[in-house]
Amino acid sequence: MDATFRFTLTGALALGSATSSLLGEPTTLRTGATLLALSWTPVALSPLPRRRRAGGG
Repeated sequence: MDATFRFTLTGALALGSATSSLLGEPTTLRTGATLLALSWTPVALSPLPRRRRAGGG
């Protein structure tokens, strides 16, 4: 099982490196920063943070 995870991780790193080199560094950094900045939006807009647990706890 450990070998499978290592193989998958190594493959993902190689694909990510190839993709980022094709996109270009500034574009990749800009895209990553934008997605990171917007990642909180679904949580902030969902009703879950405003809900309280039943039972007053």
